[in-house]
Amino acid sequence: MKFDKIVKENLPLAIRIQHDIFPLEDGSPFLIFSVEKRVVSHLNMLDYWLAYENEKVVGIVGLYSYEEYPNEAWLGWFGVLENCRRKGFGKRIFDWAKNEAIKRGFENLRLYTDRVANAVAVKFYKKQGMIVEEYDNATDLHSAIGRTLICSISLAGNSVDKWRSKSIFLRQLEDCAQSLKDSEKI
Repeated sequence: MKFDKIVKENLPLAIRIQHDIFPLEDGSPFLIFSVEKRVVSHLNMLDYWLAYENEKVVGIVGLYSYEEYPNEAWLGWFGVLENCRRKGFGKRIFDWAKNEAIKRGFENLRLYTDRVANAVAVKFYKKQGMIVEEYDNATDLHSAIGRTLICSISLAGNSVDKWRSKSIFLRQLEDCAQSLKDSEKI
């Protein structure tokens, strides 16, 4: 499996892949932020890659971290194209991202997801050894209260501390994404 960092030249392909995997969600602002190396409120690192098998794109994955939690890597827009699922690509992409986070010196790998829309993914995360807890930070969420989960795994082989609904700044990140969308309409 090969991983190509998302750069200006493959950004349109990456946006299309993200939309194919997550048709109801628009992650393009964050892919654009990563390529343009824009400063994003609360984030101090943001990188994405396309995953290839035999020169064919099979998925996408990202890593980011928050200024407030510098030892925590977060998995972003991790997904496998529908026609490539159940072939082991998800595990290989996950393991690669986990190793990339280890190389970068992070202590834990975390992600947030929707318990309803991504029920199959939640089972996958549990199989990878992640602990799962409900995220109910009302200042951060609006309609997803009771559906958002935080999944976590230690990168050092220790037991991982639960997240306990500390802010992951979702509203601020959504505002940044909306600002980019609004500025592109001008």
